[in-house]
Amino acid sequence: MEAYEYRKLGLPLRCAVEVAAQLGRIAKPLERHLREEFKKGDHRAAKALGMLGTIEQETVAALAESLLGGPDLSHESARALVCCGEAENPEVRKVVESSEKAKAILSWAASYVGRQNSHKPPIVDAQPLCQGGWL
Repeated sequence: MEAYEYRKLGLPLRCAVEVAAQLGRIAKPLERHLREEFKKGDHRAAKALGMLGTIEQETVAALAESLLGGPDLSHESARALVCCGEAENPEVRKVVESSEKAKAILSWAASYVGRQNSHKPPIVDAQPLCQGGWL
């Protein structure tokens, strides 16, 4: 299927993006597709990208650029960058140094992720905020 065709799926595509977020690192082969959805403005795709653990430089650049976007997209982008350890990436630093908004959002994300991970219940299968929830 071409990219245009799968975008016509609507709700099933949204569900697929949500499932990819839950799969976490296992969904890494889907990064290119998630990035395509993200570039079209889907903040849920940013969340899924953040769950992959590591991301390609092209994804880092797209997420960094979105720090200047609307609230949902910029906050999920920042969280994804923090979760993937890319908050200090040169692409991200360039955006943050040129925008107080981007700097504030990235700072919020780092604080939020840290707080959420420190408040996880002490059970064996508790997952940090930056990992998929099922595996």
